[in-house]
Amino acid sequence: MKRLCVLLLLICLSVTACTPDGGTAGSDPVASTTTSGGMTTTAVVTSHSEAPTTTTGQVGSTTTAGKTTVKTTVTTSAPVKPGGYDRTVTVDFAEYDLGNDDAYSLNLAIDTINTMGSVAATKGERVRYVLKMPKRRYEFNKTIQLKGVQDMTIDGGGSQFIMTDKVSAFYLTGCKNVTLTNFTVDYDPLRYTQGVIKAVNGNKLTVEIDAGYPSDVAFINGGSQTHDDAYNVGTSVFTANLHDAETGVVKENTPTYWIHTDAVSKGGRLVEVTSAGGTSSMQVGDRISFSYVGEKLLWAEQCLGGLVFTDITVWGTSGAGFWELDGEGGSVYRNVTVKPGPKPAGATRDRLVAVNGDFLHQNANRKGPLVENCTFTYLMDDAINIHGLVYHVLSSEGNTALIAPRWDFPFEVGETLVVYDGESLADKSGKVTVTAIQSYQDATLTEQIKQIYAQADQSWEDDTLVYKVTTDRPLGAAYGDYVVSPDRMCVGTVVRNSTFGKNRSRGIMVKSSDVLIENNTVISTGYPAITLHMDLCFGESGYSQNAVIRGNTIINGAVDEGLRWHTDINQLGAILIGYWLDGRHGGYQNNYEHKNILIENNVIQGTSVYGIACLNVDGLTIRGNTITDPFKYGVGAVGSRFGLRPDGGILIAQCKNVTVTGNTVTGGPEQITQAVQIDKNVSAIKANTDNKKK
Repeated sequence: MKRLCVLLLLICLSVTACTPDGGTAGSDPVASTTTSGGMTTTAVVTSHSEAPTTTTGQVGSTTTAGKTTVKTTVTTSAPVKPGGYDRTVTVDFAEYDLGNDDAYSLNLAIDTINTMGSVAATKGERVRYVLKMPKRRYEFNKTIQLKGVQDMTIDGGGSQFIMTDKVSAFYLTGCKNVTLTNFTVDYDPLRYTQGVIKAVNGNKLTVEIDAGYPSDVAFINGGSQTHDDAYNVGTSVFTANLHDAETGVVKENTPTYWIHTDAVSKGGRLVEVTSAGGTSSMQVGDRISFSYVGEKLLWAEQCLGGLVFTDITVWGTSGAGFWELDGEGGSVYRNVTVKPGPKPAGATRDRLVAVNGDFLHQNANRKGPLVENCTFTYLMDDAINIHGLVYHVLSSEGNTALIAPRWDFPFEVGETLVVYDGESLADKSGKVTVTAIQSYQDATLTEQIKQIYAQADQSWEDDTLVYKVTTDRPLGAAYGDYVVSPDRMCVGTVVRNSTFGKNRSRGIMVKSSDVLIENNTVISTGYPAITLHMDLCFGESGYSQNAVIRGNTIINGAVDEGLRWHTDINQLGAILIGYWLDGRHGGYQNNYEHKNILIENNVIQGTSVYGIACLNVDGLTIRGNTITDPFKYGVGAVGSRFGLRPDGGILIAQCKNVTVTGNTVTGGPEQITQAVQIDKNVSAIKANTDNKKK
């Protein structure tokens, strides 16, 4: 009955709150009461404006015996509020709170308020709704869903949002101008586990799971088997991070470990697991964490722009963090903090992990995000991964091509495409425009599709899916070439004044153009701290153009042991401009497709590779950077894929139109004798001056 009363009230509010009458000025909240079946529900609706000109009206009706009583005062203003809104309406979530189902209550509030906005829109009004939540602990066993929501702010009021099941916290689709703010999110029970290595016997590890953390072997083995039906496909292995026993940070100069899903209980909190890649660098007493491949914390798709995430703290996730894809983009992340939450009940050790994967991952949006004053730390994978997509050409004739996508992101008519040669990875088409597209499944092409992906990452949605694309002029493509859409690669990404790291993989990875990365601190990353690269292995985006990387501080970036010893590695620098190749390609690629890159005034302190490495750039400037202790664990096999023998702290290779000035390199192994190493196929060096090795 209470839910019925709330629904009746909300329907009434959707009419009265959008219908101003004449009256005197005022903006105080006014209670409206609904009585039905002996139950009374009171809601507060407040309108306010930054402008002083307002009108106030009161609408009232009274009935009994199952009918409704509503008295609501509404304040409106002239359309002078920033953002073009006629007025803002603040709604108190407490009046939607049914008391025993937080997820249901919040979803109900969102849906009903969105309906109110639609009603206002039919009257020619644009209203911003602010849903204010009283500060408390909310427990959600279902995802909070925003479908087609526009012009709404959800203000958590400093609350804790606790997810009690292995589901996403938020799902947004088709949204526009939505703000989420002022809350902390966590999972209880935790969706990962951790412990201490008690014994190492060959590839077998005995781990004592920390008190308070999940010790059930079914949970440990099952972590890799869950998936979200779009990206994470269940496998027979999962990742494990080795952590420093004192600091809890991912242990330097250790490789990425893959653990088989064959954990067995050894009694009590002891479990035995098998490493799929050896146990080098593991020692008794090291701390270890096991990942969990669960659903994303937030999933936003096909949104229309204006998403804002501010003053949010993330303590834990089920899988990865915030994923946005296939939309307008341009989202704002401000004052978002990712760090491990407090110890779980019964625990004596602090948490080692906050996010079981990437935190901020954006894919195929038109515009890139603004990230500022944020902290993303203690992650199982990348802190930031911003990219578009690489598609594979099956055949091409005239203006028509048959293309195999990795995931189903069809092109749109009017979208531009670029074809990259399958061998040199050079642009062979220039920009062409899509005039028609047909998407369909053809099982007769499955083997051909599998073969074209054979040397890349093997996970994709549908090995029968193809696009028949028609363009305004011939693509000139052939089997094995690559297609990229520069229109949907998160152009214009800005990352500044933030802190990242203490994670297994990359810090800031932006595979896009018109990029600004400035004044950030990146600490303890296994792979490059800052990177722009074309990615064929995972099919993520093309080349970067017009990028600035300046004023950043990197401490212990790119310190994974594998970067020194894997002979096929191409992650050559703490700051890297280059590519992540698939198995079809090795060594330098005959192109200069990264363009107009500026790297200046960065400080890099400690790395297992070059401080800065740049490949395949036309228009490269590196100036005023300070690098201390490159190759801190020795040169190893770094650069062997390219026939390199490292002798400098900065690498420039396969580039042209280069300016490199005023850089200082200090320390490193004895073979690092110069500040700047300029390798073969570098041409048009405009300046190479005042670079010092100390």
